[in-house]
Amino acid sequence: MGLLAPLYALAALAIVGPIVLHLIRRQPQGQIPFSSLMFLRTSPPQLTRRSRLDNLLLLLLRGLALLLIALAFSRPYWRQKDLIGQSGPARTVALLVDVSASMRREEVWKTAIEEAENVLKDLSDRDQVALYTVDNQLTPIVSIEDLGQAKQATDGLALKTLVGDSLQKLRPTWNSSKLSSGLIGLAEQLNTRGLGVDAAALADSQIVLISDFHLDSGLDELQGYAWPKQIDVDLRIVGVNQPGNARASLMQSDETAAESTVDIKIRIENNPHSQQESFHLQWCDSLGKSLGPKTSVQVAAGQVRVVTMPAMPQGARQVELVGDSWSGDNIVFIPSSQAVEQRILFCGSAAAKDEEDLSYFLSQAPLGTSVFKRTVATVTAGELESAGQAEDIVALVIEPTSELLAKTDTLRQLAERGVNVIVVLSEQAARLDGIEQFLAAMLSADPAKDSELGLSVSESSSIDHAMIAFVDYRSPIFSTLADPRFNDFSKIRIWKHRQIQWKAVESADESAMKLAPDVLASLDDQSPWLMRGRLASGNIWLFASGWQTSESTFALSSKFIPVMSKLVDPSPRETGFARVIEVGESIELEDSPPYQITNQRAQAVESANENTDSKFKFDEPGLYNIRGARWNQQLAVQVAANESRLIPLDPSLLKQYGLGIERVVSEAEQQDRLRQLKNEELEDQQRLWKWLLVAGLGVLLTETFCAGLAARGVER
Repeated sequence: MGLLAPLYALAALAIVGPIVLHLIRRQPQGQIPFSSLMFLRTSPPQLTRRSRLDNLLLLLLRGLALLLIALAFSRPYWRQKDLIGQSGPARTVALLVDVSASMRREEVWKTAIEEAENVLKDLSDRDQVALYTVDNQLTPIVSIEDLGQAKQATDGLALKTLVGDSLQKLRPTWNSSKLSSGLIGLAEQLNTRGLGVDAAALADSQIVLISDFHLDSGLDELQGYAWPKQIDVDLRIVGVNQPGNARASLMQSDETAAESTVDIKIRIENNPHSQQESFHLQWCDSLGKSLGPKTSVQVAAGQVRVVTMPAMPQGARQVELVGDSWSGDNIVFIPSSQAVEQRILFCGSAAAKDEEDLSYFLSQAPLGTSVFKRTVATVTAGELESAGQAEDIVALVIEPTSELLAKTDTLRQLAERGVNVIVVLSEQAARLDGIEQFLAAMLSADPAKDSELGLSVSESSSIDHAMIAFVDYRSPIFSTLADPRFNDFSKIRIWKHRQIQWKAVESADESAMKLAPDVLASLDDQSPWLMRGRLASGNIWLFASGWQTSESTFALSSKFIPVMSKLVDPSPRETGFARVIEVGESIELEDSPPYQITNQRAQAVESANENTDSKFKFDEPGLYNIRGARWNQQLAVQVAANESRLIPLDPSLLKQYGLGIERVVSEAEQQDRLRQLKNEELEDQQRLWKWLLVAGLGVLLTETFCAGLAARGVER
């Protein structure tokens, strides 16, 4: 026989009470003094008989009643031999190890592996175990699909051995944490396996999450996810004894860091509850060797401070923060942003006044960016062919002259090579003989059929001025101005312009219309203002008026710089990309491939490509040089900011998201739990306590009846 609540059996000791009551010797309590006895010597009373049990039957009945009631509350049951030593069902346990950058702390990672090994020790050889890692995504090591192939009992031991060996090979990455992606992905795999293979497998499934569980662990997605109630999570938190950390980051500016006059500003953020408030900043070379004096910084816990570094020493490539709890995020890489030299060639007629010279406004406009430094150079028609072969030529602006009319082939070849050719049809150029044939040959998709365009040029007869009435904002030239705040072209006045027409459009001949250029902007008299030739490759643009002050106010408007910047290079690459990104963050390069990517040790980086021609991400922090067809840019990759906020989270947060928290127990504990459940089931089926209570009540009734009989006998 067994007892579910054996402590209640101690109540059986209450049977001592009746025995003590039966053995108590009762003495008279009151005393009456007599005056005649005051002269006698006092003597104690003499006992004539010892205390003895007067009614053994009542004593036995009362003790038996107490014993039966105490035994009933102990919930007894009869054991079954077939349940002794019985093992529980095989479990499916999925180990989910956090391998994000914050786990790179030596003691934290060592503790994480020890926790995983302890989980393996607690599992029996019949249990099936899978191994996954999670940083910003879920990665299978020993997957759930592998468990489906384990059919024999010995496969559980083989899986434990495989998982144990795989644990020793695991290493933390530099990626950020997103625990929700790992938990949700793993729960869905377990749920699918339970529904598709064995529904009982889902009921005995558990996820063991081993993580430092810090402030920015990426748990937001769990709020809207319906967590399966059959799957419990065992949360093993490591690194709780190392709270607080400081992070250093670069305060970016539009200026280039390669110039010695530029101040480098470092932002230091100290976590709340940090035990360190005194730090040092120092310049280092690419190997981490200190250069120059250290800069002392005081940052209170939970505060942020910006520090201006002293002048960058020669050979310095990074700034190191010294003095916090984790050194993995203390390196701030300083990218060299020296702009790539590019030239814009101008070939046309010279004017006596600057405001009547097309090249004057080009040279005054800031058409460069932080990536590209662009200058304007004037060349003659004879120098054009040799000057245009240079690799740094990005655009060619021409005002047609009699010498240029004979260089149609040269201009088209430059356009096909990637040089953006911009033709400005000024009033002087429109009077040249052969200008119509020149424009048709430049703008036609097929020069051999340029005569089919039937292009004609005439001077506008407008008395006052024309205005821009239509702009194609779908074109990359005007797409940045599509916002209603910037798309007002009504202030631009076109004093003089040329009306360009072609018979292909008028005749609606589809074969000929395919040769006609695209109109990107037109005036209020329906004549085109800006056109793009339909070349197979390359760009040729045509303005129907110049931007000299005598022809328009375009060069004086706020639209001149953004429009000309896009005409010089319409591809998105002219804006470049962010100089500083985080590990795992992707960048997309719009220049023509191939690209050459090297780290700061001049080693080629092959794993950066994301199986696309222009999209890249980087798995390690550092400085990377990215060389394109026409430019060379340096990129700094830093550890993700959320990996530096090492503030422990409350584990109850998972319960708020609907996750069941249950610890994985050892085989012995599992057997004890199973035995307890079986015992409770047996006790519930047998319900011996009811019969014991009935028997106890019967004994009490008998005791009451016997006590009544004894009382009547005494009265008689």
